[in-house]
Amino acid sequence: MNEFFPDWKVWHRYVANDLQAALALDSLRSSHPVERIVRDAKDAKQMYDEIPYQKGCCVLKMVLNDVLTMAGETLTIPVPGGSRWAKINANHHRGFFVWAYTPNHLRQLFKATSKDDLTVRDCVGLSCDQRRLVVAGISKTSDLLELIARFRYIGTHLV
Repeated sequence: MNEFFPDWKVWHRYVANDLQAALALDSLRSSHPVERIVRDAKDAKQMYDEIPYQKGCCVLKMVLNDVLTMAGETLTIPVPGGSRWAKINANHHRGFFVWAYTPNHLRQLFKATSKDDLTVRDCVGLSCDQRRLVVAGISKTSDLLELIARFRYIGTHLV
């Protein structure tokens, strides 16, 4: 879809909605693996709840985006010389995890956010990760609020 209608920003919405929903469901105690044993059609229907649906969509997205497009290619990730910060999990769609940055690294990302150096997907992932870390008691609420305040210049409602 993104190839035909790039103005629709399909992957921005995917990160903001589907991936975040999958991560939220995956953090529940009732979360279960996508891979399940299915003996008959009734088993398949019963196990296909919101958790495997959201996780499955995200896994398929990663396979299509990363594995199939890289077949036969060499992946090189350039690291700019003299860079003072790096966004781990860039474009926030390559894994199911929340990244907790050190306070110093987070401050550098705040600056990058203000300068438009991060993509919308990076900003969505960063804000959702920070929110989860605040809820877990790992990060400070003030860090999340500062991050959100810096997003006011990004021209999208997704962050």
